[in-house]
Amino acid sequence: MNILIVEDNVDKKDYISMVIRQIDPTANIRWFNNYQDSAYFIDKNKDYIDYIVLDWSFPFNSYERSGYAMGRLLLDYMSHSYMNLKTIICSSDLVYVNNVKYPFVVDSILFENDKSLVDKFEIALSNKDSEEIIESKIRKCINKPDTTYKYKRKLSSTPWWMQ
Repeated sequence: MNILIVEDNVDKKDYISMVIRQIDPTANIRWFNNYQDSAYFIDKNKDYIDYIVLDWSFPFNSYERSGYAMGRLLLDYMSHSYMNLKTIICSSDLVYVNNVKYPFVVDSILFENDKSLVDKFEIALSNKDSEEIIESKIRKCINKPDTTYKYKRKLSSTPWWMQ
């Protein structure tokens, strides 16, 4: 299992890695601490990533301070690029995500340093949503033009301001 962790706090990243290794000792874990590096890595390696563990607040690049709701910016990037990578949000803040707008978000976990985090990750990583179900959710979310309503203006060869 290939997992990408987007987290700027090294201690939280180490703890999440330890929890994932308890669940799957053979997991390949990559880590990025800002938006630019993680978005570039996701864009180039989207076929090889199984899960993304996403914090909600991290810096935009390596020179800035941490910004709140940068996780939403990464989710928007993935949504607009039609990437259906399974994402688990693990943040110190309680985060609610719209499942219609982001159908690829599997779970939102509140980060706590206790043994319940292992159970929460086991449930999230063994989620029964297959790729076909997630793909069908994404297809339903794409805005299609409404064909039931048609503007019934008389077509003319001269523009309306000249009539």
